[in-house]
Amino acid sequence: MGYETCEHPNVHRSAVKRLRNALNKELFGQHLAINITVTALKAHIEDPDPSKALVISLHGWAGSGKTFTSQHLMNAMYKSGMNSSFVRFFMSSYHFPDAEKVQEYQELIRKNVERVVRACPRALFIFDEVDKMPPGVLDALVPYIHHPGQLLDGYNYKHSIFVFLSNTGANDLTKITRKAWEEGRNREDLIFTDFEQVLSNEAFNSKDGGLYKSRIIDKVLVDFFIPFLPLERRHVIACIKVEARRHGMDPSIIDEEAENVANLMTYWPADLKLYSTTGCKKVDSYVKYRMAQLNLDRESDGFDDEDMEEDDEYSKTDL
Repeated sequence: MGYETCEHPNVHRSAVKRLRNALNKELFGQHLAINITVTALKAHIEDPDPSKALVISLHGWAGSGKTFTSQHLMNAMYKSGMNSSFVRFFMSSYHFPDAEKVQEYQELIRKNVERVVRACPRALFIFDEVDKMPPGVLDALVPYIHHPGQLLDGYNYKHSIFVFLSNTGANDLTKITRKAWEEGRNREDLIFTDFEQVLSNEAFNSKDGGLYKSRIIDKVLVDFFIPFLPLERRHVIACIKVEARRHGMDPSIIDEEAENVANLMTYWPADLKLYSTTGCKKVDSYVKYRMAQLNLDRESDGFDDEDMEEDDEYSKTDL
């Protein structure tokens, strides 16, 4: 592979279109997340002189689509996706596990941000499991997100994008979404302002999260707190069908088997079975499990004495 340059085709010109198409095709039940993420990216990328770096914070339960969205963002922006030298991905439980090493982690972040942006101003930094990150670590980002003048130490950081992924606020998202359901409101009628302040307050005040009392929130540097709503059974079934096609399941049985796979999963609350407890997180494993189950049944139906004798012959030669 040759040297990766900070220009087309290594950095895609059609990033917004790529992201919108990918999310509309495979991210289910998240109308708000899709609209806000795509629109925020478009506004930032098309601004030749942004006043600050773009910062978005994705909130919701595991399996709701946060990681999926960040992966598609990487692929939409760069030819090499996550392998691009202009991307840095941090997982808190791996990169920032020790609450006693905040300053060390801050320095790690500074070095990475400076190194990547100096290679390409259109850089992308993703921080996963922010709810498991020691408070204070992300404050290292403040000077790079919003600095006076166009340059900081001779470099422009304002074209960069910072993405936070967190479970913080997921309980509140579920309460608001369920209340709307109980009131007979369509899920798709929920709007951004139904969630924004709740997520901002929860992130700032949650003692277990990396944004606790953060200067990033205190200085109003997060552009959008993006809600990923709990997924209903119908959304999970849509995920199952995508995975079933990807794994080559017989198209004639996908609809029926999607229901069977959905029945293997658990839902909340127990009496209503309204929301999947794991979203689409386990769908891939369950689809492969069900396909293996079907294959074993077919093999069992076709298994006869000749197969047994053939296996015995192989056993004898091994001995």
